[in-house]
Amino acid sequence: MPRTGRFANLELGPSDAPPDAEAPRRDDPLEPAPEPVAERTAAFFLQRAREHELRGDLEAAMRDLSAALGEDSLSLDAWVGQLWLLAELDETPEACVWADKALVRFPDNPLVLAAKAMALHRLGRYHEAMDLNDAAIAGNHDHPLLWLSRGELLLRQSPTVAETCLRRAVREAQDAPVIGVRAASVCLRYRRPAWAVDILRKTLESDPGSAYAWHLLGLAQHQLGMTAAAASSHGRAAELAPVSARYREAHRLAASPSLHHRLGALWRRLVH
Repeated sequence: MPRTGRFANLELGPSDAPPDAEAPRRDDPLEPAPEPVAERTAAFFLQRAREHELRGDLEAAMRDLSAALGEDSLSLDAWVGQLWLLAELDETPEACVWADKALVRFPDNPLVLAAKAMALHRLGRYHEAMDLNDAAIAGNHDHPLLWLSRGELLLRQSPTVAETCLRRAVREAQDAPVIGVRAASVCLRYRRPAWAVDILRKTLESDPGSAYAWHLLGLAQHQLGMTAAAASSHGRAAELAPVSARYREAHRLAASPSLHHRLGALWRRLVH
């Protein structure tokens, strides 16, 4: 039976995009040449997935990562990206299943181990998660995703160390905007809005066009009681992604004194 819903996006196969039609013959020499069509390689879909994630459309990012795997089934970036997004979308059991599939292709890979550790931690399997994260860091202690995972695992028991790990992840990231929004999402998940505000301000310095970063900043500011700032941040997110109903709704709730208190009850739904 074919898979349905979000989980179906992980199926490996060729891109479902139709092949480019043969370009029509141009008889008029004055007719401008058509715009070149981007080659739909794994790199193309990875870049588009990144853009979707920074807009906050994690479902679309998942689809493009799946398409990247259709072009290159051994794309580690696509595998790891899907594992992290599955966990962010609260599909943690599926993240564990697909982490095991990834480990068949990439045995003992530190990034896959770190992603699985985060998923296990969110399932309440704390000791297993820490063991995997220890193994991941032993295999490669420099990648920011390892420290992002480590920071989440330590948030409850050692918040000072956890903050150090999260800040290290952001500081060492080559792709600061993506790691920034992921780190901020972790902070919000565990009710650390002040950390999220600090991380997101730095993130927006490097990419002020990330609607998702502005949205998360608004949620963090709301948790801190920064009403006017939250309304402004949500408004900026809605401007950058005008088709997003959840950003418009977040802005409406934050900007209205009579509705503002409802944002606290809705913040987790609005994150995703």
